Amino acid sequence: MLGTTCSAPGKVLLAGGYLILDRPHSGLVLALDARFYSRVELHEFKDAAAAKTPATSLLIEVHSPQFDDERRYVYEPTASTPLAPTPRADGTAPPPTNRYVEVPLLYGLTLLTELRGSGYVAEAVKASRAAGWASLGGTVGLRVTLAADNAFYSQAAELRARGWPQSAASLRALPSMLPPRRDEEGEIAKTGLGSSATLVTSLLAALLGTFGAISLPGEAVTLGAASTTPTSLALLHSLAQLCHCAAQGKVGSGFDVCSATYGSQRCARRRSPRRLAL
Repeated sequence: MLGTTCSAPGKVLLAGGYLILDRPHSGLVLALDARFYSRVELHEFKDAAAAKTPATSLLIEVHSPQFDDERRYVYEPTASTPLAPTPRADGTAPPPTNRYVEVPLLYGLTLLTELRGSGYVAEAVKASRAAGWASLGGTVGLRVTLAADNAFYSQAAELRARGWPQSAASLRALPSMLPPRRDEEGEIAKTGLGSSATLVTSLLAALLGTFGAISLPGEAVTLGAASTTPTSLALLHSLAQLCHCAAQGKVGSGFDVCSATYGSQRCARRRSPRRLAL
């Protein structure tokens, strides 16, 4: 089955603070062992809802098991809304929008169409069926799976629920990739390690890597590794910065996306917002 798994590291800004928002200044950022994982693969859907996908469109199903979240989209590059949410496999309405998923999907697929031509998905589907894992009766689309290490979310409530002490040893003993606990208002406490930047970067890497638009070191990819080609990382970094800015609705320092791509570093100066002006 054609697919790629990528991970990107979280970060801690050791020096620089809000000064890095001013272009003359730089900062020092440390990439962590806490990572966000994205897998993109061609998948054969056999449910009735998938069968209604137009032949010219691409069905995309996104799973976030930690959040019990499943959503579907239909990508049609010639439509007025190229990436549109659609009912899930069980027929229920799509969940609320998630721009940190939808923007990378839209921009990544648009870039693939530009680089590979509009027939790149059909070619991949043909190869998959020739390999024998996809039948002629199903609908072949993309299945995306997202997961994050526990460190991206506060585990204080989890430790209290287990009756464990609030300690580093307790955190290490927790099962991996737990569903984050919500507070009384339904909110999830993040730890500030850059989950949105690592989501965007790893998702784009997996999507572009699956279709060969960037060169990555094998199916299981660790960003920041020396074996990843500089040209591919430069393309990934530029697209991830663009997507993250579009999803946030503003132009930040960009150091979190940069460290998610390249690892620990002294941050380069903030890019000029004029470079993203359309």
